[in-house]
Amino acid sequence: MPVKIKKRGKNSYLLTVTNGYVDGKQKTFTKTIKCSNRTEANKEYKLFEAECLKGEVLSSQTLKLTIAQLYAYWLKNHGEVHLSLGTIQYYQFVSTRILAALGHLRIDKITPRHIHQFLEQLRKPDASIYDKPLSATTIRKHYIFLKDLLNCAVKWDFLVTNPMANIEPPKRAKDIKVIPTLPTLSSLLSKLLEIVNELKQNHNRQTEYSRYLRYQLWVSLAFALGRRREEIFGLQKKDFDLPKKLVSIQRAAVFVAGTGVIIKETKTISSNRTLVVPDQVIAILVEYLSFVPSKKVVIESEWLFPQPNGKPTHPDAFNAFLRKFTANHNLPKLSPHILRHMHGSYLMRAGVDLATTSHQLGHSNKSFTADTYIHVTEQVDQTAARTMDTILGDLTQTNKNKAA
Repeated sequence: MPVKIKKRGKNSYLLTVTNGYVDGKQKTFTKTIKCSNRTEANKEYKLFEAECLKGEVLSSQTLKLTIAQLYAYWLKNHGEVHLSLGTIQYYQFVSTRILAALGHLRIDKITPRHIHQFLEQLRKPDASIYDKPLSATTIRKHYIFLKDLLNCAVKWDFLVTNPMANIEPPKRAKDIKVIPTLPTLSSLLSKLLEIVNELKQNHNRQTEYSRYLRYQLWVSLAFALGRRREEIFGLQKKDFDLPKKLVSIQRAAVFVAGTGVIIKETKTISSNRTLVVPDQVIAILVEYLSFVPSKKVVIESEWLFPQPNGKPTHPDAFNAFLRKFTANHNLPKLSPHILRHMHGSYLMRAGVDLATTSHQLGHSNKSFTADTYIHVTEQVDQTAARTMDTILGDLTQTNKNKAA
């Protein structure tokens, strides 16, 4: 049992309070005070003890924890327990710059000045290995993760307060998204349909025909249903109710480095949903499911888009197809995400309400949908304003006519 009050020199005392255990070791809290006698030291000790019991003071063991050590503790006790492998890999990527700049610092010594300097470093051109500076979105992600990490330190009694508590987050970049036009999508679908019809008539190219049917279905599911590529490759045949023209979104196929393609839950609870499938997509799906390859034997699989070994296809296959196909046929560049974004944009431009669009896209809340498609909602707002101008103008004119 450590001595509660120990004289260290003239008018100097070391106060020691014990309270609880960490990793089997007793937590100790120490404080050096200046006072003229032991009576005053006793009074100071009681005040210090009360602060320790309220959790307002850090223990001596935790004061020496660095950002790098905190990250390692977070990874072992939170990341590996609660997060998916893909999410952990993302945070490991984000943490690289944080650890390089701040990893050596003790968490109790970090000040708002350190954070501001770090964020300023991220804004410099040399913060990226590429020839352009980090985007505002990337910088904001570093801020969010570092703040969450320090919040965990507070929750675990490693810190009393978060030094980032009063630091404003970097501003969101107001991305000006250029949405491909419908003729662009029409060119892609027309070329695909042309190839599919050509291959269908050629009995010597049935394997290619099957492959292009698959490509046609990928594009249709991404645009017509707004599906994420991982959700498309996580589909099983049983997820479709063809008579009712419904599809149930329940899982996602995700690639994890060092592991391969794994099946996990969808991105959010809202991502689990049942959607109505347009007739034209149903027609492509039926043709795809009814096709029996004549040469290449594929292991029977529950997956809608299996590899020859029966396992789910790598999601990057969709990106690779679009990249190669658009380049070979002189079409504008497209990606699975752009097709999904087109789905949301054209729904809102067509007047579909925010709640329905959010449901279609599987967003966790309507505010995220509104933020993502603000470029569309602003156009809708302008249309609404012009409509009200017309109505008010008509009313004003009517009143003038009555007055006359």
